[in-house]
This record gives sequence, C-alpha cells and structure tokens, in this order.
Amino acid sequence: MLHLIIEERLSHEPVGYMIIAGLKNLNKSLELRRITIAKKGKGYGKEAFRIIKNWAFHVYNANRLWLDVKEDNLRAFHLYQKQGFVLEGTLRECIKNGDGYVSLHVMSILKREYTE
Repeated sequence: MLHLIIEERLSHEPVGYMIIAGLKNLNKSLELRRITIAKKGKGYGKEAFRIIKNWAFHVYNANRLWLDVKEDNLRAFHLYQKQGFVLEGTLRECIKNGDGYVSLHVMSILKREYTE
C-alpha cells in the first residue's frame, strides 16, 4: 500500500490523504482505497486525481485504476465520473449500515482511456 498526504501547493499545509493498494498486483490493477479532502470545493481533489492518474499510468505503468463508492455518495460519484472513471457495476447491499445495508458502485479508468 501507498499512503500519501495531500498538501496545499504553496503552504504545504496538509489538506487530505490518499491510500493506494495493489502495488504488487500482477495484473497491474491499482485500487484507490481512500481519498479524503478536508477543505472541499478548492480543487484539491481534482489536482490530487490529476497527479495520481499520471503516476499510476505513466510512472507505475498500471493498466487499471479502480475504486468503490457508496451509492448514496453522489458528490464523490460525480467527481469520479468527471475524472474519467466508468461505472463497472454495483455490489448490492454489501455493507451493513445500522439496521440496513448499503450498496457500493465499482468504478475504474483504464490506461488506454486515460491516454486517449
């Protein structure tokens, strides 16, 4: 796993973090396990995605970068779509949440999609 701190460019103040898993995956498939941005709406997430996609596909030479997102997290879902991630499917009611269950959307971007 790779743990990254996201910093504000000029002040170097931490504004979030990212966790990437699958560094030893023989299929060159990386998982964006977590991204958290403390100060929303300032472009930090967009810039972090730009950097991590470039690293994943041009430095690490991954074929696929994927993530999952809770189906009710529409803000994140739309952000991922804007970043080129494609919905692959839904893991229905796979997470226990209180008395009910939550579904997860699985999304990915492929190297060839990123480089087009």
